[in-house]
Amino acid sequence: MADEEKSLIKRLKRGESGALRSFYELYYRKVYSVAYRFFGDHHLAEDITQDVFLHLFERLARLRRGARGAQGIKGFRGESKISTYLYRVVTNFCINRAKIRAAHLSLEQIPEIKAGKEMVSVEEEEKKAQAQQALLGLSEGHRAVLILKALEGLTYKEVAEVTGLSQVQVRGRLYRARKAFKRKYDELTRRNR
Repeated sequence: MADEEKSLIKRLKRGESGALRSFYELYYRKVYSVAYRFFGDHHLAEDITQDVFLHLFERLARLRRGARGAQGIKGFRGESKISTYLYRVVTNFCINRAKIRAAHLSLEQIPEIKAGKEMVSVEEEEKKAQAQQALLGLSEGHRAVLILKALEGLTYKEVAEVTGLSQVQVRGRLYRARKAFKRKYDELTRRNR
């Protein structure tokens, strides 16, 4: 764990002013990235990101008041990176939100994926939209391991910590997720020719 991360955790645990803002600014992009990739919806990703930080900050406040059973940053033991802990929290929020939404999104409901300010060909835009739709068509468990490993670049060990699976289970689930993704992506590209 980096010195900056250790220092920030200590400041949070002591309840220092400005620590919450520093924490938010340091980890906002990581949390938002997972939420966006999970759903492909900027507004929903923003809502989930805010919910995750609100949840963590409320837990921290409860800990300072001495509430029983409260967990959060103060309960973070430092055995892994704080980002691994955050990935677990945001992944759980995304899985829970996906269960609530339950209904599959139709193609019309999937937002277009923009490549920032650079111009992208229509074909590239279609491929990105099909990839996003294929990702959204996976089960929550497959989507979670694929996002964390392939898109966020976590190690197998970190994905295991986030998901609560063993590394062997992560490898197996990732294998099945990649096969399912490829099958869905291939179906979409054949359908749209």
